[in-house]
Amino acid sequence: MRPSLSASLVCLLACAATPMTAANGIRYLASQKTWVIDTENTSFAVGVNERGELQELYWGAKLTRPEDLGTPHSSPGRASFDSSETSTNGEYPGWRGVFYAEPCLKLTRADGDRDLVLHYLDYKIDGTNLQLRAKDIHDNIVVTLLYRAYPQEDILRKFARIENGTKQVVTLESAIGRLVPATK
Repeated sequence: MRPSLSASLVCLLACAATPMTAANGIRYLASQKTWVIDTENTSFAVGVNERGELQELYWGAKLTRPEDLGTPHSSPGRASFDSSETSTNGEYPGWRGVFYAEPCLKLTRADGDRDLVLHYLDYKIDGTNLQLRAKDIHDNIVVTLLYRAYPQEDILRKFARIENGTKQVVTLESAIGRLVPATK
């Protein structure tokens, strides 16, 4: 990946269509560092945990009290092969150290380094659009997650823009739009 090259991915999450209400849209809960995106019948919530990483909190039936989600917090590690990094439901995890699940983003720098730990930078809300930016803790590699709600159709569109702001060549090995956690 060259410094000016970006990659885009699209992920559509769809449900049944129904009329829009005024309660649909995007809200930021500052005390919880959480964003909630509502459509007519569904809610999606993502927040920033204590490690500074984006973490999916909820996706399902529309929430009546999103404040009840609590503050995002990473999951504890249970064993050497089940680290906290692996068991925490990251919103867009990169390939790194003790992360043994399938990451959303795999890349290799020219020097052979493959670690990518994304920490939250900032956000922007514009109507039914939410933009969350995260940056690697070592290099100027920035991922912008863009969400767009279609409230009447119960659709949430998500895609990622990956930017290499370093001077070295970065090879993009894989990028996916969404990891769906397995149900227990």
